[in-house]
Amino acid sequence: MIFSIRIVDDSGDPVSNESVYVVESHMLGGPSQSEYTDTDGWASFEFVNHSTFYGVVHVGGEEYPIRVDDGETLSITI
Repeated sequence: MIFSIRIVDDSGDPVSNESVYVVESHMLGGPSQSEYTDTDGWASFEFVNHSTFYGVVHVGGEEYPIRVDDGETLSITI
């Protein structure tokens, strides 16, 4: 499964070069990935053998619980 997260600031402008770390929360020691946002604020993640991802996003010193399906996108304001 592939999903994308867009990071924006309070004005809705994309935040580039921001570290985005996702970790699967329902499994102890579950898989994790880290990416940096591109110039449009997007970071993409791929987890094999999943149709839905349950986990936590770490960005800007905060944690955000997420549930996303294959191909979905979401936006986080920091």
